[in-house]
Amino acid sequence: AKGRYIARMDAHAVYGKDYLKNCLEVMEATKADNVGGPALSLPSSKTAMAHSIVLAHLSPFGLGGGTFRNPNAEGWVETVWPGFYRREVFEKVGYLTFSVPRAEDIEFNARAREAGFKIYLSPKIKSYYYCRDTLKKIWIQRWSDGVSIARILKINPKAPRLRHFIPLIFISSLLLLSALALISAPPGSISLTSLKGLNLFNLSNVSNSIGLAATRLLLLELLAYFSAMLLAVIQAGKTKFTVYSSKFENVTGQDGNQPQPVNNLTVNGQTVNGKQENSTLNGQTVNCPLTRLRASKQPDPTPNVPTVNGKRSFGSLALLPVVFVTLHFSYGLGSLWGLISLPLFVNRKLENR
Repeated sequence: AKGRYIARMDAHAVYGKDYLKNCLEVMEATKADNVGGPALSLPSSKTAMAHSIVLAHLSPFGLGGGTFRNPNAEGWVETVWPGFYRREVFEKVGYLTFSVPRAEDIEFNARAREAGFKIYLSPKIKSYYYCRDTLKKIWIQRWSDGVSIARILKINPKAPRLRHFIPLIFISSLLLLSALALISAPPGSISLTSLKGLNLFNLSNVSNSIGLAATRLLLLELLAYFSAMLLAVIQAGKTKFTVYSSKFENVTGQDGNQPQPVNNLTVNGQTVNGKQENSTLNGQTVNCPLTRLRASKQPDPTPNVPTVNGKRSFGSLALLPVVFVTLHFSYGLGSLWGLISLPLFVNRKLENR
């Protein structure tokens, strides 16, 4: 890269046709060193599970309510997704580290802030994130996120914040209390028939039994967790939201017609087969993507303006508790494993050149 500005553009995403233009305008207006827009969530498929996962991303209970996930947020922040930088940021603080599979942007932006660079978030900058659409995919993703955020402690201990470790604290406390309840409780004291007599809100005799105390605390913690989850589901059912669509069928041009794929492309008066990714013309290879827009009147097929109503069906709301549990437990267990394996983790920072 030889320019004055460097844009990082992630996969699983699409960008508004004026994305770079708006990044530059916001940067020059604010004098920031890194700018970005909210990560507007998109479903990767039309299933109820995919829409439920989008709802979880929109809920503060789902992913912790990061500022860059708020579609209307604006101002100075700790990090943005994915980022539009002044070149001097990299020249001064180095490059992103590739020794962790995820969360490298959190670590890099922490270094940038420590060096005195400022980061600005603006809703004018439109970028759209495709959420994973199955429980298996989000488990793998969030497990990796948890492992990475723990290992970043070895690379840059100042980068993570307390909110990044809330799932770790929650999962660790559940495991610890469960172990204490099983090991220390008197025989039969934690059977299902005895739960009624635990008297959860009376902790006056905690010292009598570590096992009973651990059982009470465990049940209280689970009660608080599922109560908060219920409130989050109710809030998701009430909240009006928009799903941004990048599908051609949801986009119309200025003439009211939808963009159509082109079977054949004319180049210098000669016809090239548009169905082939590459065709030969006068001995030279011409790149012909499988889908092209027929006329210049048609808009860029990125979801810059067109929207469709958010699909908040009974099925998507019913699946939301399962999605929440998957998000929290995968991230928390991943963070725990990241901490356990931290002594074995070898930090391989990319050297500056």
